[in-house]
Amino acid sequence: MPDPADQNFLAELEGFTMPTATPLPPGDVRRRGDRIRRRHRALVAAGALAVVAVIATPFAVLAGHGHGSVEPAPMPPATQPAGGWTTTIPAGFDLGAGMGDAQSPVTTSRDAVVDEFVCGVAWYFEPRPVDQLSASMQNAGSEGGHDRHLVVFDDAGQAEAAMKQFRDAPGYCRGTYSDEGWKYEMFPADSGRSGADEASAWVQGLHDDTGLTGEGIVTVAQRVGNAVLVDTAISMGVGDEGVRQEGVDNLVGRSAPIVGEMCTFSVGGCAPASPDASEAVDRPSGLAGAIPDDFPLEKGLPTGAGAMDGPAHEIDLAPYNLENNLRACGVAPSGLPEPDDAFHAGHRTPAEGHLRTLMTFGSVAEAQAYAEGVLAVFADCPEDTSGQVSKRYRVIPGDLGDYAASAVMHVEVDGQPGIGYEVVQVVRVGQAVLQTLVVNDGELLDAAGAEQLSTMLLEKSQTVTDAMA
Repeated sequence: MPDPADQNFLAELEGFTMPTATPLPPGDVRRRGDRIRRRHRALVAAGALAVVAVIATPFAVLAGHGHGSVEPAPMPPATQPAGGWTTTIPAGFDLGAGMGDAQSPVTTSRDAVVDEFVCGVAWYFEPRPVDQLSASMQNAGSEGGHDRHLVVFDDAGQAEAAMKQFRDAPGYCRGTYSDEGWKYEMFPADSGRSGADEASAWVQGLHDDTGLTGEGIVTVAQRVGNAVLVDTAISMGVGDEGVRQEGVDNLVGRSAPIVGEMCTFSVGGCAPASPDASEAVDRPSGLAGAIPDDFPLEKGLPTGAGAMDGPAHEIDLAPYNLENNLRACGVAPSGLPEPDDAFHAGHRTPAEGHLRTLMTFGSVAEAQAYAEGVLAVFADCPEDTSGQVSKRYRVIPGDLGDYAASAVMHVEVDGQPGIGYEVVQVVRVGQAVLQTLVVNDGELLDAAGAEQLSTMLLEKSQTVTDAMA
């Protein structure tokens, strides 16, 4: 069971006037209509599972008033980077990082994002970006997937104007609105712990004759300098505000590495790098290669009654059911880099198990790919429902080491908190990754306690991550 000092952590724990849209060419209308119909089919196909929609992202400025597009409001002069704004997406920018696997590959494109309708009005990128890149992952065996769009403008002022249009989108329809026979409701959402200069999010909830069906489209936009990143997903249970927020938090957490890579478009630029960035990525950093037998991996684990395993390179992992506990919605991580070495330590009681696995990799890039990849299955599965019982997963960014994030699962029975929870947490320091698994079969955890639990486990890992450096 948890340390006595930790057992009480849970307890501590109208509007706008509708503008008149400029008539669109028939070809554009057909193209947009096809896109919308694909989106609707994906919503229906989602059923009781949460998937990610492969749809064009609704974003940017509203169609105009007969003389062309509505011009964005004048923006104050932006502070220029020393060498001017970066207006080209660098070659090798990994927009699809963490999105796919061997069964669900990622495709990228520089084609213009297809226009779409929001609140019954056509939206599109305006002023047109000077560069753009899209990444799309199609889930194997379904219409679901994951879309990301990165668009770059001439300067930060234009990007800020585009973000304002995104934030204002829910105001262009009051309550519900109809689109090609489908009815939606707009919900602004909290963009959460984004690391971008600014971020905004909203959810479109699908209605039928009885009200919200539960399916909805979650969209998050994040700006760094003169670039904007947009992620889109389908989520179930959007009639509940907490579930809507979980969907947004999942997207923000999954996009964190991309937002970090967008520093090239920021005013301050990226942190100083070596003359050859590729060599810097592959240079050993911190703990690497063979892990010493006396590494203090057990520091911070529970010390009460129960069985202690390790620390050692070989322990019996069967009691921790690691293979099944790294799965979500029946999917296990795949295509992960193989570690150079692995070291284990665990503590278990009949009701709870803590397992730490420390791994070293041949490069920082491989370590980061593992850290992101092992959490991707949880980000793709916000909810896994069987009968009256639902497992709700939330990926929460952390503040430790070079990269940290936690996937927290809590149980609901008929919509109420149920017994049991699970945490899979990764912390990368250089080319080493600390993976922590916690499985509890005897306590309640609600959505409000997930972030506190994640933070507590990071704090208990501090001694280990210090040694990894």
